[in-house]
Amino acid sequence: MLLYQATSKTGQNIVDEAEALLKDSVNGIWSEAEMLQALKQSVRKLYPDIFTPKVDTSLSTDGTSFSFTIPATLDLIMGVQIRADSQSQYESIRYSTEWDGSNNKLNLYDKYQSGLSIKLLGGTRLTVPDALGTTLDIPTDAEDLIITAIKMECMEMLLLDKGKLNQFAAREQGVTEVDVINMIDMLKRDYTRRKDEVATMLISLMTRI
Repeated sequence: MLLYQATSKTGQNIVDEAEALLKDSVNGIWSEAEMLQALKQSVRKLYPDIFTPKVDTSLSTDGTSFSFTIPATLDLIMGVQIRADSQSQYESIRYSTEWDGSNNKLNLYDKYQSGLSIKLLGGTRLTVPDALGTTLDIPTDAEDLIITAIKMECMEMLLLDKGKLNQFAAREQGVTEVDVINMIDMLKRDYTRRKDEVATMLISLMTRI
């Protein structure tokens, strides 16, 4: 079950916005292939702070075993709830004192009776797009975060490629390598602040389920 508002934008839509901010809509400095690579890296680096929130209710107690393999539908677990039957409310149990999750296992510390339904609150890694035309697997609230990350990736490419740096410097009227480093530092501060905001929003979402 998907629990948040996912973006309807494709990788191309996001890259177009990043290119507009970089003033490189015609790929004069960064090629389309490089922009796709920047997008992929940006999505990868969001996890585990940013994830796709999901729940799983496929597990139930059997009264004898209290260790379960975490379902493949989840990459992380943030909470566990248990209910006695379909007429009851799920009730949260406490991490570390009543459950833990490690080595792909969910371990329950109390010896629950058979037939109780287990709800896992967690999430999955964001899907890394294979092509720019792919609709992105990110929250709508993370669109600006991805754009900032792409800009950082592109700026870091300048530091690795003197030809690109010279092109950029000529276009920006004498910008130096030090200026680019300062731009990256500023983007990193904005990125960290915004990522913390989105991560907090996702955690708040999970606690309200």
